[in-house]
Amino acid sequence: MDEKIYVALMDDHPVFLEGFAQLLAHTPDIVVAGTADTRAALLALVASLRVDVIVLDLLMPDPGLLVLDELRRRNVTARVLILSGCEDIHEIRSAMQRGAEGYVFKSQPFRQILDSIRQVAQGQLIYPKIAQPLFKQPAKKDELSQRELEVLSCIASGLTNSEISEQLVISRNTVGFHIKSIFAKLGVNNRTEATIWFFKHRSSFE
Repeated sequence: MDEKIYVALMDDHPVFLEGFAQLLAHTPDIVVAGTADTRAALLALVASLRVDVIVLDLLMPDPGLLVLDELRRRNVTARVLILSGCEDIHEIRSAMQRGAEGYVFKSQPFRQILDSIRQVAQGQLIYPKIAQPLFKQPAKKDELSQRELEVLSCIASGLTNSEISEQLVISRNTVGFHIKSIFAKLGVNNRTEATIWFFKHRSSFE
């Protein structure tokens, strides 16, 4: 079984992109599937090659948040780790709300960035300490998309991911993505906590 992590990189600075790719190339458990400096190039890459984690910059001529939106619209299953020089809490919140699984700063040591790639590949959410309050703030109705509300309602009804997939006519990978996003927005750790949150706030959704 191939236990390597296949990574796609997107950044608009060629020197950084090439240098980072070379560093990753010397990491035994990580394979650089490809690099891109435009949205079109990244989408072509993930459509044709195995990619487990997309490492994406935010501050580019083709804004990273819009790239993230496009990846989600296309139901790209690869997890996304934002690697950015931007340490603004509002940008971090925006990335979180769009479903990025992680956010790390370019100023962090390479070893920490490597660990973040591995953790995101394993399904963990990785965000900097300054973002921790975002996980504790209760979500409001308008912070959950209509689809997320539908998935949350299914969770509260006790449906499995497969049953949610069938009921909403979406893939199981998409269900999993929505559940991760819901958990992050609600600041909960499991389906039981999400269900409690749903019934506590259900009246505001009706």
